[in-house]
Amino acid sequence: MPKQTQKEHKQLVRALIDRQPYNRLFDAADVEAMNDLCGWNFLKYKRVHNPTYSTDTRCVAHANYDENFVVWSWNRAISELHGFERRRRGPILNQALRRAIQPHMRLNASGSPDFCAHCKSQDSLTLDHMTMPFSVIVAEFIKHHSEVFEGLGNKEDGGGWYITDPALKYA
Repeated sequence: MPKQTQKEHKQLVRALIDRQPYNRLFDAADVEAMNDLCGWNFLKYKRVHNPTYSTDTRCVAHANYDENFVVWSWNRAISELHGFERRRRGPILNQALRRAIQPHMRLNASGSPDFCAHCKSQDSLTLDHMTMPFSVIVAEFIKHHSEVFEGLGNKEDGGGWYITDPALKYA
């Protein structure tokens, strides 16, 4: 598919949604087209009545292996594909970087004492960065690995953003 503008992408998705009947699963070709246009990999889509905005005639819900359909913003997904919109780049990268360090966080938490190392409290324990906020760690990472924005992807199960390049994931 040739490189298209954000406006063209949205027009194609609007046309795809408009030809769908309400509460019917998209056929395989339309699921593939929706995934290609929006940059996600869901297994099922259907056009639904928007539970929040009754005037929205192009509301889409997605699901994967079960029948628990979730209303989802295809509009935001397309906006994210086109330059990750400056206001969204940070949250997307934060999610991907937090996902990359989850195994290390779990390992550290499982071997941690049952009290806060700073104040010795045993209430509401969390594992976080006491001396350096995560936002500073992210900024330093970007300074040394600016190519990370090119290596972001979405989980096939719809679980969120992750780093696709193994070399960057373990940097």
